[in-house]
Amino acid sequence: MSFRACTIALAMLVGGISLLLPPLHVAPEGDGIAWQFSQATAQSAPKAGEISEKEAFDSAKELGSIEAWEAFLNVFPTGFRADLARAYVRKLGSDEKARSTSGGKNKRATSIRQARLATYAAEPGTSPWRTTRYVMDEGNASANAAAVKANGIEFLMYCNANKRVAAVLRETTRGVYPEFDGRIQQGLAANDNFMIMRFSNETEYPVSAAVQGLTGDVTIGTVEQGKVGFRPNGRIVSDMMAEKTITLFAPPFSATLQLKNSRTAICKVVMQCGATVPGCTRSSQKSVRAVKCSSGYKRRKGKCVLIQNCGANAYRGPEGDCYCKKNYEMRSGKCVWKTNKKGFEVAPWNKPGCKTWERQCNQGNSNACLKYEQTCQPN
Repeated sequence: MSFRACTIALAMLVGGISLLLPPLHVAPEGDGIAWQFSQATAQSAPKAGEISEKEAFDSAKELGSIEAWEAFLNVFPTGFRADLARAYVRKLGSDEKARSTSGGKNKRATSIRQARLATYAAEPGTSPWRTTRYVMDEGNASANAAAVKANGIEFLMYCNANKRVAAVLRETTRGVYPEFDGRIQQGLAANDNFMIMRFSNETEYPVSAAVQGLTGDVTIGTVEQGKVGFRPNGRIVSDMMAEKTITLFAPPFSATLQLKNSRTAICKVVMQCGATVPGCTRSSQKSVRAVKCSSGYKRRKGKCVLIQNCGANAYRGPEGDCYCKKNYEMRSGKCVWKTNKKGFEVAPWNKPGCKTWERQCNQGNSNACLKYEQTCQPN
């Protein structure tokens, strides 16, 4: 759903606006992906008095657009939250102005660079699903979240103030997804702020997506009766716990995430929303913790984590992914010493053991001299 459509949804919620809309049907699976009208005229929208100022403020904040904040201010023009809303409008306006003027002299070069972006499809990683804290509102709030990382991106799910399961996509601090921001912006602009969620069972759901101006995080979800997020007992959340993979697709952005063993973490989010979902009872959570880890997995912090052999010159991070040690780089699946553009090793005398071999060589040890020459001399 576009920002304009989301704004209309919010205006209908807080302003009591009656609209004539044609019959509309987008997805047969439901789950709030689009409103469905059985008659030619829309039902009467809720009146302003039927929703609190805080609920309207939270809905505008979820959408994160200037239009959403202006719709809020039309109904609640005074008070502390109104002042905050105007601050958000100024912030978003200044960000858009900075982006429009930053091109300046380089506008032509920027357009050429963006035009060259081709679709990049990130493969699913091996990091397990985990429970973490998602910090929002510039550090003033946080929520328990289910999360998974893969190839420089992180996907999180948490229960928002509307008791919906909200999803967030963002770049990690060790980001390796090429031009994440550029591909996301181009993909959403070309697809009217929509992306496709495609599961391993070939089921697809069109969902709205928006880049948050303050953090750069991408919020993903549906908008139903002014509430942003997925229904905790809906089909999308159910597929998140049952399928093997999910692909987020808004070309030129594309990324696939693994869903193996995601049920435990997502169930905690669903239960925080107060929903009852098969397989997400507290007793089932206890039974999951009591199960022994299968072959190839070991227990770490109460969870079964995939055992990986990272190989020489590598280490495994806390999420289970393998990383090359300092001065090494990944080539053909192995961590090897860094090379320059001409293919020569960079400062090979800094390799482990070189200083020891050099000292022993100076003391007359011929074997140490041979090792130093073979390993530590420029090739």
